[in-house]
Amino acid sequence: MSRQGQENTRHLSFLVPGPLCKTRPDRQNPRIFRGKPQRKREGQDIPLCGQGARVDPFGFPGLFLCQTPKTAAQENQMKRPRQNKILMIVGDYSEDYEVMVPFQALSMLGFTVETVCPGKRKGETIRTAIHDFEGDQTYSEKPGHLFRLTASFASVSPEDHAGLYLAGGRACEYLRLDPQVLAIVRAFMTENRPVAAICHGAQLLTAADVVRGRRLTAYPAVEPEVTAAGAHFVATAPEQTVIDGNLATAPAWPGHPTLMRAFVSLIDPDILN
Repeated sequence: MSRQGQENTRHLSFLVPGPLCKTRPDRQNPRIFRGKPQRKREGQDIPLCGQGARVDPFGFPGLFLCQTPKTAAQENQMKRPRQNKILMIVGDYSEDYEVMVPFQALSMLGFTVETVCPGKRKGETIRTAIHDFEGDQTYSEKPGHLFRLTASFASVSPEDHAGLYLAGGRACEYLRLDPQVLAIVRAFMTENRPVAAICHGAQLLTAADVVRGRRLTAYPAVEPEVTAAGAHFVATAPEQTVIDGNLATAPAWPGHPTLMRAFVSLIDPDILN
C-alpha cells in the first residue's frame, strides 16, 4: 500500500471508532476522557436578547439567541441534570454525521450518551445514511455505517437524563409516528430541560406539538411543518444555531460546532470554560 493509502487508512480508522467499527463489532466504545461530574450553578440561567438578534452568547460565532414569552412552567428554573447522561433518539437511516459527531463529542466531554431506537435493544445496530450538498436541488443520500446502540429503548427513563438530542435524517419520518418517542420529547420540553434538534429532527418536535410560539430552525424543507405547528421558523445559514430557552436547533450538519456548544452550555454553562 502506498504512503498516501496508509495515511487514508489511518484517518479512516480514527473517524470510525466504537459503534461504527464493523471489524470488531463487540468492542466497547472507547472513552478517551470521562471527566468528573460537572459543577452545577443553581439559579443560573442564560440571558436572553431581543428576538432574532445575532449574538455571540457563549463566545462562539454563529449562535442566535431568541426570546419567546415563557409559560408558567418555563418560569421555573431550568432543571439541572441528576445524572451525567444524554439521551439521543436515532433510527434506521438517521444521518450519519448527525449521529456520530454528537455521540463522539459528548462522550469526549465525559457524558454517557444513551443512543436508542424504537423496537431495538442495546447492542443492536441501525443503518445510517450520508446526506451531502453537491449542487443538486436537494441533498444527495449515500449509504453510511452500522451504528451500535448503547441502550435499549424499552428501558428509557427521561428523568434520568440531563438532555435530549434529536438526530436528523430520514429516520425522523417514521420516528415521529411512535407514541413513546413523542412522549419522551414532551417530557423534556414540558420540564424545560435542554433539547437539541438538527435538520429533520425538528419533525419530532412538531409531531409532539411542543413548539407553539417558539422560534427554531431546521432543514429548509421542514419549514412548512414548523409553521403549521405554530412555531416561528428562523432561516439561517447551515453553520448557524438558534437558541430559544431550553431549545437549540440547527438546519444541517455544518452547524455541529455551534449546536454542540449551545446544547452543552444549556446543560452546564461552566463545562466549556
